[in-house]
Amino acid sequence: MKTSRILYRCVFPVFIFLILTSCSLTDDEKSQPVKKAQNEMPSGAPGLTEEAVMELVERMDDATTYMDTIVLSECLAPSAVFTFKFRGQSKKMKAGAYLETLETGWEKCEDFQYERENQVIRLGKDGKSAVVEADVTEAYVIRGKETTSRSHEKVTMKLIDGELLVVKASAVMN
Repeated sequence: MKTSRILYRCVFPVFIFLILTSCSLTDDEKSQPVKKAQNEMPSGAPGLTEEAVMELVERMDDATTYMDTIVLSECLAPSAVFTFKFRGQSKKMKAGAYLETLETGWEKCEDFQYERENQVIRLGKDGKSAVVEADVTEAYVIRGKETTSRSHEKVTMKLIDGELLVVKASAVMN
């Protein structure tokens, strides 16, 4: 169990408040292509390792720290799907729409604080997939309003053509 507090950082950024209350993307924006990742595994690798999973998580952390959706997009499969659940509502979006929503949120967000606890990594029996789960607390200010949210996040990663990419992610807000 590891806890980290980082300003302007989010492993799996969730602006659930913003997404569920003000996301109004067009169909074209929702289906924008996402650049392929550069997270290649060494050829001849016996299978996915916890270290490789942590490298991808750290790359996502760094991209988020600098609010860099280009680098973050390189960690996502083009077909990745994101699901957010909050107060009985559910919002599902593809990678392009998710990245656009992050950019919009990051433009409005101030004093962002992130804490991830209880992280668990489970490697798939197939040697090509992994699931990372964590309890997340985020605190930020949007339009002068301080907000704190807590969620349980689950991120599924897979080796695709030798690259480790996020294929699915979900966040359930408490």
